[in-house]
Amino acid sequence: IVRIFNTYGPRMRLDDRSHPCDSALTLACWHGHTEVVRLLLEDGRIDPAALFNYIIIETIREGHADVLRLLLEDGRADPTLMRNLAIHESAKCGLVNFVELLLADGRADPAAANNYAIRWSNAIGHAAVVPLLLADPRVDPTACHNEAIRTSSLAQRGPRFQTPF
Repeated sequence: IVRIFNTYGPRMRLDDRSHPCDSALTLACWHGHTEVVRLLLEDGRIDPAALFNYIIIETIREGHADVLRLLLEDGRADPTLMRNLAIHESAKCGLVNFVELLLADGRADPAAANNYAIRWSNAIGHAAVVPLLLADPRVDPTACHNEAIRTSSLAQRGPRFQTPF
């Protein structure tokens, strides 16, 4: 904690909602400091859902599954905001542990945006993510004229065929 505050100094406030990079919670999530995140979530001044759940998306992009688990357990951060971007990013990037966390939480909708998650994870060739998504009854692999099914054979051919849409 001391290093974060010494680095970012007086411009950072615990409850800053004006810009996500100025938040103590954002910085702790971004750097994967799980214990600091836990302490900050316990503080009543912290709103992990501020700025359209920027924290969830950045936590996924930085690859901190333990931090995402804390944010989801806390319950205030909403993984469905920004059209379910959290599950879309996780599936598209092949982040199995993040997809598992989001599906287990139950709030993220893997079928949102015309089944974006299954279409992209399949097109890019993330074979470990596809069965997780298919296990959810909300997912429809036939969406968008069977796109997920059509692109699965293209993804196996190599990188130049990976994003046909």
